[in-house]
Amino acid sequence: MRVIFEGLWAVGKTTCCEYLRDKHGFYFLEEPDHKKIENIEGVDLDNWYKQKHLQNINLSLSLKNEHVVVERSVSSTLAYAQSHDNSYKVSDLDVELLRNGHQEIDFCIILHINYNDYLNYKDNFENHHLKEFIDQNREFIRSYEDNLINFCKLLFGEDKVYLIDVFDKNKLIPKEIIFSKINNLLFK
Repeated sequence: MRVIFEGLWAVGKTTCCEYLRDKHGFYFLEEPDHKKIENIEGVDLDNWYKQKHLQNINLSLSLKNEHVVVERSVSSTLAYAQSHDNSYKVSDLDVELLRNGHQEIDFCIILHINYNDYLNYKDNFENHHLKEFIDQNREFIRSYEDNLINFCKLLFGEDKVYLIDVFDKNKLIPKEIIFSKINNLLFK
């Protein structure tokens, strides 16, 4: 079984991936992090992330007889680019090339939180850089999740994309309830 977790920043993707690793023995492929690049000057980050996400998909497919959970995918990079630049378009040829391998993923789970709740929730973040990023990029944040959902459906297929709400009545849904929803989805 191959599972992708997607969603906005700090909504629990890593926690859910670690849960599947620790509780169910999944092999966990972490989200690429450009901050680990020693010489970042001149690096096209959109392209770097796209390549790293594609490497993770290919690695997940090469691990035969393993359950694999992947934190983020190329959908994140495409949504990020389109949210920053509304004129950004992915050609049909690019979509076909990117679909290669993505159709082999069994589940794409998007940890969902609506825009207004996310703006309130970010006040609890310990990461001040992330808070600042969200405050300075509200329109970007507003469009990012919609773009992410659309790219996930395009690449994985609509029948493999599932939204799990992580916020209700002005608070985070307890992770045990999220884990239960994941279990019900993956192991029914």
